[in-house]
Amino acid sequence: MSNLNNIITISQEEGSGGREIARYLARKLKLRLVDEQFIRAACQKLGLGFDDFVNFDLKVLPKLVELTHTPQDFFLSEVLVPEQMNFGYGYRPENSTTPKRPTLKKETVEELARSGYQKLIDNIIREVAEQGQVIFLDLGANFVLKNWPQVLNLRIVGPVEDRIERLAYTEKITNPEAEIYIKDHDQQQQAYIRQFYGPDCTDPAFYHLVINTANVSLPAITDSIYKFVQQFEASYKKADALEVHRSYNRLVEQDSYTLEEAAHLLWLDQDVLRKAVYRGELKGKVIDHNVIRISRQALLDWFHLRKVRSQNEQTH
Repeated sequence: MSNLNNIITISQEEGSGGREIARYLARKLKLRLVDEQFIRAACQKLGLGFDDFVNFDLKVLPKLVELTHTPQDFFLSEVLVPEQMNFGYGYRPENSTTPKRPTLKKETVEELARSGYQKLIDNIIREVAEQGQVIFLDLGANFVLKNWPQVLNLRIVGPVEDRIERLAYTEKITNPEAEIYIKDHDQQQQAYIRQFYGPDCTDPAFYHLVINTANVSLPAITDSIYKFVQQFEASYKKADALEVHRSYNRLVEQDSYTLEEAAHLLWLDQDVLRKAVYRGELKGKVIDHNVIRISRQALLDWFHLRKVRSQNEQTH
């Protein structure tokens, strides 16, 4: 991958397969996976219980400061989650055990709001993100890192029926238990994000890509995301949101186009235009170094002819 940062956030509906996709993707891209297990391990490493977060500044912050000011050259996340936890590539060895997610035992948002738990999560997310090479699963990471450049934000969703079946199977619980858990999780997730960050986490505007896992295998989705990540990293640039429209308007005003410009203007593949030129359907002029240039009128004539031909084929 060309970008050394490689920071991806994945927000998911519980049971949608987002957890599995995050693990597959972490393994495929060789990135660390940071999720609630990571945070849980961090708390255990610091010797913190939930009650300690009520006095975050007095009990939690000093421990974080002590760790970050030690003479050794290491990152806070490396102390909180040692390598033997095998978070390095987002998966555990085959012979290890992964603790089940609790069913209907999550702390309420009100309790979290009174504590400093969210402060610890934000600190860990930012510290790990500075190292790059990481996938964040849930935790509101896309909102914590909202002003960071080149962070790819994904959202994984699915039909509630599929989510219930998947969660019941993976967690070895009944469908009614899974349904209750999913309903509780969705409410808690939305309330948590709204409480601490403001927006609605289900709003697609906060994500580069929203994927519905219905009727598609998770490995196939992971492969598609992998390709999308490569394209995202290659084409990313922090630019004016209207630049694409301004670029399009500039093309419209030109008298002639290269194949690349014409393809961009018509939202077509360059090969379609190149073949049309070779067949004589589209008039193009070859200039220096075999560059094909097409006049605006020739492009309009060909596009009109193509549209008429398509309509005739549909009527017959």
